[in-house]
Amino acid sequence: MARTALEATAKDKGITEGTLCGKIKEMAKKHIITDQLADEADEIRLLGNEMAHGDLSTPVTVDDSTDILGFLDSVLDYVYQQPKAILRRQELRKARKHKD
Repeated sequence: MARTALEATAKDKGITEGTLCGKIKEMAKKHIITDQLADEADEIRLLGNEMAHGDLSTPVTVDDSTDILGFLDSVLDYVYQQPKAILRRQELRKARKHKD
């Protein structure tokens, strides 16, 4: 599901062509995510590939899940939450200046 959320994020940002690997690279190239977040996104993609194409008898560990969900949280926070928080902060600062 983390891989699916990552794919949906790329599509939401207008990157709809190619493989998920290519979409991650394109998001970094367009500065939608940082290079570090691209590395984290790639780990999400690779674990998703293992699950989709690998041996289903190999379980995903708690550590795997914790890491992958943490990586996804970082990507989603950077792409969606941080820009809104910055905008909100800028608006509050501008409103304070107009009160003076």
